[in-house]
Amino acid sequence: MRWRKLESDVRLCSLPEMTRHLDYMSALSSIANLVHGVRVYSLNSCIEKIMLHVRSGRKELGGLLMGRVYQGNLNGDTPAEALTVITGALPSTKFNNSTVSLEMGAEVWCQVPDPAEAGEVVVGWYHSHPDLGAFFSSTDRKTQRAFFNNHYSLGLVVDPYRDELRVYCGADSKEYKYKIIVFDAGLEIAQDQ
Repeated sequence: MRWRKLESDVRLCSLPEMTRHLDYMSALSSIANLVHGVRVYSLNSCIEKIMLHVRSGRKELGGLLMGRVYQGNLNGDTPAEALTVITGALPSTKFNNSTVSLEMGAEVWCQVPDPAEAGEVVVGWYHSHPDLGAFFSSTDRKTQRAFFNNHYSLGLVVDPYRDELRVYCGADSKEYKYKIIVFDAGLEIAQDQ
């Protein structure tokens, strides 16, 4: 098998497209957060699902992160920023794992709904480091570079026993230094009209 670098066919929504669906204060807050570097949001139910999954065993577990990506250029001199909203998690059900490793089966990709129908795309992956601390290993960095290398791609690692969670972004696995902003499903983030 030979991998080729292809341009993504994922449609990124614009920030104005997102903010027109929010009330005034939510839109203002979202843009202010983005200006200050905050660009990862998640539904509370998604974080709860991930935590329930990774706490279900003493070995590494993981899956894919689903969501929406909003692209916007807040300053004409800087490259476009991406705001990623995690709206779902697809746990891997076929895997090889130990207390220090996880190899997810390809079947997890078969669970991904058609983006045109679901309005969501794969925005990254998650996995646990049970009682080892939340960090990206060299293997995690290779996985991120190989499969989750878009500028908006997230790698979320959780230590469910130490209550640690860290996020790494893009092909270079740059550590995200802010907390994920978690909101309830009652606050709707833009859906295409």
